[in-house]
Amino acid sequence: MSLKVFLSLAPKIGFASHQNSVAVLQELSLKNCGEAPLKCMVVSLRSDPAFLEPKIWKIDVLEPDSSLRIKDRHVNLEAAFLADLNESVNGRIVLEITCANDEEPGIPTPLFSESYPVELLAKTHWGAQAQCLNCFRRSACPTTRLSTRFSKQPVMSSGGQARNMG
Repeated sequence: MSLKVFLSLAPKIGFASHQNSVAVLQELSLKNCGEAPLKCMVVSLRSDPAFLEPKIWKIDVLEPDSSLRIKDRHVNLEAAFLADLNESVNGRIVLEITCANDEEPGIPTPLFSESYPVELLAKTHWGAQAQCLNCFRRSACPTTRLSTRFSKQPVMSSGGQARNMG
């Protein structure tokens, strides 16, 4: 049995992630590279410490040489745990996948198990500053231009020269 897992997770998680509904699990796809179908698969996601609610997906069958992209990737964060963090700590997200065992029914066969490090931020920190810096830059110019049109005040360009926007 050969299974490839494609996974993308948020590297930093904090109370602000919960408040802004940031996607912790950004991508989860499975590919059966084997010659036999994988039946009765169970995909489970959990964390240590318990900063997210465990999530389980059940997959009836994954045929040979086929892929499955998990569409329901919403994972609930434990708001109370994240709100109580006064300093950043290291955490782990654990992904485990099992399937039915034809030789021993009732005992699942482990297919995949991996632990991924994440940084759990103190409640006063927000982990997306770098990603949103470009958003702030893009939104600053139109707002500045709009406000200067009404005030008729010159705006300093990046070269240090004043230019009239009105």
